[in-house]
Amino acid sequence: MIFILATAMMLTMLIATAFALLGEIDKTREGERLSIVGQAGFCDRRTPSRQAATAAQISVVAKLTAVILASSAIMTYAARAQDSESRLNEVMGAGFVVELGGAGGMYPSYEGADHFRLSGTPIVRLEYLRLPNGFQIGGGDGQGWSFRPSVRYVAGRSASDYPELLGLPDVSSSFELGGGVAYRIGNIRPFVDLRQGVSGHSGLVGESGIDLIFLPAQGLTMTVGPRLNFASRDYMDAYFGVTAAGAAASGLPQFSPSGGIRSAGIAATSRFEFNPTWAIEGTATWNRIAGDPAASPIVSLGSRDQFTAAIGLMRRFRVDLPE
Repeated sequence: MIFILATAMMLTMLIATAFALLGEIDKTREGERLSIVGQAGFCDRRTPSRQAATAAQISVVAKLTAVILASSAIMTYAARAQDSESRLNEVMGAGFVVELGGAGGMYPSYEGADHFRLSGTPIVRLEYLRLPNGFQIGGGDGQGWSFRPSVRYVAGRSASDYPELLGLPDVSSSFELGGGVAYRIGNIRPFVDLRQGVSGHSGLVGESGIDLIFLPAQGLTMTVGPRLNFASRDYMDAYFGVTAAGAAASGLPQFSPSGGIRSAGIAATSRFEFNPTWAIEGTATWNRIAGDPAASPIVSLGSRDQFTAAIGLMRRFRVDLPE
């Protein structure tokens, strides 16, 4: 009963905060209009209404982050009322355990934007794999090397949706597929993920970081740590570049970034396992655009500071293989 009440309270807070952010987004869009100032042809297209609403939106994202962290405290109390249960792969032979799910939350409308959108993203994680020949990934106490698939969805960017980008070409929605490797020693886990764009853009993107892992209660895992994001030139051109044609149509200066560092920041995650099959996870991140993208005219119209807050539901699936 305690567990059910805690879960209901957490979901209610999240839904209320989401609607609050949607209200701020609506207020921003109602007051949008283009204004052209200055003599040099590089104009500030952010209207006073948008600039004022941006601060309110960031405030709401901060509140959502606080809700996720507060929810962790609630789930900690609920977790103490749960019986300890074994993981799916503790007594498993040949086979695999994969975790599938989805997350929804508040993300920048596009990279470099100073406003937000609601969006979803898939979750795919390989937790355990053991082949009949004895080859194994994962399992055990979680220490040492681990390998995982890495999948990311990036929403498209259209100038018709964002007046400040008028004249720039649209960028289609993108799927990125790849993998990652991590090495856990004690409660420290450095990792690197690499993904290739298979639609929307053709660039290579990656993320590296270090997680500090905390286990405050049965079923509850919390992590926090620094992040460094990087990308190839193809990715940078798609999201931060301004071609000669785009410059002529938009009035922005031409810009061609090189590959390298994209942003740096910090990420915090709180995960609660209801049982060995189902889990819920909240994530909050802050990244500051760095490297060549920091000088992009697109970023100059928005903000280098990028915030996200999301919550997801995952389910484990176990498949046994013949020995």
